[in-house]
Amino acid sequence: MPADPIPSSVRQNLLVENQAEVGDRAVGGLSQASVWKCQSPSGPLCLRVWPSHVTETQLTIIHRAMQLAAAAGLSFVPRLFHCRKNYGIQLSTAVHDGRQFWELSEWLPGKADYLQLPGWIRLKSAIGSLADAHRIWSQESVDGPSPTVAGRILRLQQWLGPWGSDVIQLLNPTEQLEATLVAETAHYLKRFGPTLVSRLKELSQEHVRQHFVLRDPWSDHILFEGDRVTGLIDYGAGRIDDPAADVARMLGSLEPTNKQLRDQAVRVYNELTYPINVARVELFVESTNLLSALQWLQWLVIEKREFSVRRQALLYRWAKFLEIMKLQEMSQNAQ
Repeated sequence: MPADPIPSSVRQNLLVENQAEVGDRAVGGLSQASVWKCQSPSGPLCLRVWPSHVTETQLTIIHRAMQLAAAAGLSFVPRLFHCRKNYGIQLSTAVHDGRQFWELSEWLPGKADYLQLPGWIRLKSAIGSLADAHRIWSQESVDGPSPTVAGRILRLQQWLGPWGSDVIQLLNPTEQLEATLVAETAHYLKRFGPTLVSRLKELSQEHVRQHFVLRDPWSDHILFEGDRVTGLIDYGAGRIDDPAADVARMLGSLEPTNKQLRDQAVRVYNELTYPINVARVELFVESTNLLSALQWLQWLVIEKREFSVRRQALLYRWAKFLEIMKLQEMSQNAQ
């Protein structure tokens, strides 16, 4: 018999404690976390094991943010369940098995189907939900230079410098699609990279309000029932950062080619919580497109990482970012 992937300490202190019965393992995404759907008297639950590199400090920040949102009545944020014993850790909502942390939370209803059924009412619901969460999280905020801005400057400078240039020149993909994606990514790095660095540097000393943000609220992490958002899921990338990064990630994912709708959505966001600058959001959207393409180049071609998702699907995601930058280039050339 294959070994049970769920340690006995997790079964006793999380599952038995909350009368949860483990069901099917969910189809994995790009993160290293594993997820099982469970049934319980409280309804369907989600058992998640975090990657081994996640620390107690990181998880404490994430769980506190989730609990603040739940206490404020935000039903689209998963509610966490408590464990029986903590085994020397401070968290009451996680079990550590000696290697990794495990948590049990609500399994929220809905489908991540915005891209199949886009529309202004749904976009307004999504950005409104994010604004509601940010409003709660901004109660514990700090001011300072944006970590997102600093991180993006550093990454772009690495790709534009000798390391990035040498790495790209040495690549020789044998697959035609892969070779095309590498060539186009190199082109857009040269085309947009220096300007993006310059524009980001203009923001680097600006102090902004920072609080907990998701950092990855893209289309697959936003659940809908009809036009209503029922879930903002996957808090694995969450940390204290610039809220404009969340807004840009969400809007750039849901409406990648419609700047007018993105601008309208930012105005809705600004009516609901601490306002952010529209131009700042657009700069983050543009830099996300280039850095995402470079990330796929690094993962799939340089590092040759394996994912549970089919490789062709990942190449398609890479290509989508290049298509967006092609439209941007055409627009600039037409001006």
